[in-house]
Amino acid sequence: MQLSPTAKSLFTALPGPVRGGAAETYLKYLKAREGRLDLATRTLSQREPFFVRMAEQPVRATMDLDHARFHRNHASDQPEADLSREMLWLLAVAKANRTECYGMEAHIVVNGILDGEKADTQAYVDMQEVYHTRILLDVLRCFGLEIEIGRPALAARISVQAMVRLPQRVALPLILCSEFIATVVFRLLLDRGRELFGHMPEVWSRASTLLQQIMIDEVGHISYCHARLGPLGLSAARALLPAVAASLLSDQKEFALLVGRARFAEACATFNLDAITEGCGEKPFWLGEVSVA
Repeated sequence: MQLSPTAKSLFTALPGPVRGGAAETYLKYLKAREGRLDLATRTLSQREPFFVRMAEQPVRATMDLDHARFHRNHASDQPEADLSREMLWLLAVAKANRTECYGMEAHIVVNGILDGEKADTQAYVDMQEVYHTRILLDVLRCFGLEIEIGRPALAARISVQAMVRLPQRVALPLILCSEFIATVVFRLLLDRGRELFGHMPEVWSRASTLLQQIMIDEVGHISYCHARLGPLGLSAARALLPAVAASLLSDQKEFALLVGRARFAEACATFNLDAITEGCGEKPFWLGEVSVA
């Protein structure tokens, strides 16, 4: 996979002082943005009001949607032929979080999450990932759909177990690749969703606002993970990136059909912070790119 200079910068080590202060800098940002972490309720105190407002003002699309066909395909590993682009998008959203959800539940069982005043940077990152499942379920509710998150494919489960159980310094290159790929996926879902549902402004405003929450989180996760890796770890991540991208397309066939493999590869290769966060309405946490000659 040939990467542009801006994408390559994510696999080039940041200066030592930036790397050394990354965890503290990010934790300060997270505490200010998210408030107190409560593991028992799986909540962040300053994020909850957003969901309260959403619940108090529900939005539902009025569209001709074959719910039975959606649920049949959601339960299947192989999408049916001739699915509409709208159906592919909804299925891609429904399956986008399977790997993260599976991974977070495994991580909580194996490693736990620090709570309250003890919560560290990683605890906040983990709780944001927990919220992503909730956010995607709320996106589907905009279209009158209720689902249970399914399990990812075997290859994805093996990858997740490796990230959860390996020493973190060993798992970090794989985690960086996963965060990078996830960010590209959600950017493309936002772009395709706007094309498909932009004619329903109230519905798309709600759905895109929810998806943008994930985008802001994921960009911060990339920056933090990038800062934790030195040259050797980043070289390993760069080498792993094509395999992680291929695994995503294999596990999320609806997304591959919706976006196309060529467009996905192009989006990965040309990763750019401004383009990725366009229209998100909030500046994400970012430690800065390495300048590339």
